[in-house]
Amino acid sequence: MTPLFFTVNNSTYNYFPSQTFILPGEYLAFSPEPELVKEAYTVPEIANIRKSERWSALNNTEASFLIGYIVQDSVIALDSVRYNAKWHHTMIKNPKGVSLERINPNMPSQSPSSWHSAASEVRYGTPGYKNSQYRDLETTVEPEKWIWVEPEAFSPDNDGIDDVCFIRYKTDAAGYTANIIIFNSVGVKVKQLGSNILLSQDGILTWDGKTDRGQNVNPGIYVLYVEFVNSDKGVKKIEKIPLVVSAR
Repeated sequence: MTPLFFTVNNSTYNYFPSQTFILPGEYLAFSPEPELVKEAYTVPEIANIRKSERWSALNNTEASFLIGYIVQDSVIALDSVRYNAKWHHTMIKNPKGVSLERINPNMPSQSPSSWHSAASEVRYGTPGYKNSQYRDLETTVEPEKWIWVEPEAFSPDNDGIDDVCFIRYKTDAAGYTANIIIFNSVGVKVKQLGSNILLSQDGILTWDGKTDRGQNVNPGIYVLYVEFVNSDKGVKKIEKIPLVVSAR
């Protein structure tokens, strides 16, 4: 059987315990003290937490994390990330005990916008079951739309419900670049989401309700200004979409 492992800061290898199985779509957490973890986070019955005699702790401030397996003495990386405490929601003053959760495993590993602090409703962690900040990337949209937002009203209060606004797009050709800006109701720029970024055929950007200075915006109506440019085709598309930041 191929040894599966993870390592922190490229140092100690932590091998998954033998006879450990996980099926597609399942969740699994390891800890030397599973019962303490269950008590700390009040996990549901479905939580899958296994005991591991040796398991490296992750630093609160920053660290690199790699998961992979070994074949004939060669390391094959499955995924890796180097995270930073600055990725946490601005409401998190002390990151100790607060998990950074990946919004969806298909989003880029190393992008801060792919991660979000675990919701306060689950005591800031979901060991062994689905992340509180998980969002499905599947969507249905009218064929004529090239950019849209989900949801149109969101509440970035870290309660695990609509904490992040997804900005979805699709293009009709390769080579589009984009400028994407958030304005408040009186036309003042609060966030530059993208400046001359090269787009894929379709994709997702996120806004967590922060300004360029990293502060939370006030509840209210905002405008998403989008400018798509394809120099090869001489095409320029502009769209303005209202967004509502609410407070529950």
